[in-house]
Amino acid sequence: MQVYLAHATSFDYQQELYAPLQQLSIPQVKLIFPHLQTAQPIHSKQLIAASHLILAEVTYPSTGMGIELGWAEQLGKPIYALYREGCTYSSSLKLITTAIYSYQDVQQLCAIVREICENSI
Repeated sequence: MQVYLAHATSFDYQQELYAPLQQLSIPQVKLIFPHLQTAQPIHSKQLIAASHLILAEVTYPSTGMGIELGWAEQLGKPIYALYREGCTYSSSLKLITTAIYSYQDVQQLCAIVREICENSI
């Protein structure tokens, strides 16, 4: 199962998001880190189309991520939004997401991602 990770590029996603999630080992799940090599724009539409579900870290708003989530929604992909507790997110996410989760720290973020993925296999 391929899982696409949507996020803004306006924060240190390499350390705050990628590093902890890369430590997860979930059998039958391949997490796609779209900006692992570069923060430059990528052709994500094909990656999203090939993915089984989308995880969106929505703590930091992003027009690009909004476009990606629109594509995912149009393709009928399940979208799970995650945000850091105490932050706000766009209320329009409620219209397109399967579920929205808050997390306090990276350990809880990883636990939520593991649960979503394992329940989706």
